[in-house]
Amino acid sequence: MANLEQEYDAIIEKCFALFRDKLTDYGATWLFFRDASLVDQLWIKAKRIATLEESKDGSLVGEGREDEYVGIINYAIIMLFRILFPARLPNPQEMLVKPELGDAINLEDVFSMYKEIAGQVRALMLRKNHDYGDAWRGMQQTSITDQIIIKLSRIKKIAKNQGVLLVSENIDAQLFDIINYAVFGLIKLSDEA
Repeated sequence: MANLEQEYDAIIEKCFALFRDKLTDYGATWLFFRDASLVDQLWIKAKRIATLEESKDGSLVGEGREDEYVGIINYAIIMLFRILFPARLPNPQEMLVKPELGDAINLEDVFSMYKEIAGQVRALMLRKNHDYGDAWRGMQQTSITDQIIIKLSRIKKIAKNQGVLLVSENIDAQLFDIINYAVFGLIKLSDEA
């Protein structure tokens, strides 16, 4: 069994490389997404993972669960840009009025935000993993997917309630957990291979 921190870092580096390359290819088109659309992107990817699990990876489009977990990580980080750094990027309404704002973003700033968020998520993972004692390693792969779906359902409910919570963790905490479960899902898939 490899070192969790090394496995984690390798996965995040792969996710960052794809994010960086897509940003180069497409520009920051994700800036047009409204929050509900980002949640839907996460939902679609999680649902596809569950569908692939049920069909024994019977994909007709050539992309597997690994691709979807990476997409979940990147879309969750994009959503966290808005929550943690709202003033550093144009919002969707600004983008609709002035699409050229997307071309003017500072890529190094975006990359810095990505790495800062990834570092915060990693630190949380290490604290929780210490307290839970690697419990995720004993989970079924499908349970990891279900945890992601549950957290997305919570995000939808929090949004419906306009962020008003009585005792629960907010959307950012749900996204941190989603990223970590997606990383765990990728590690488990790698261990199975």
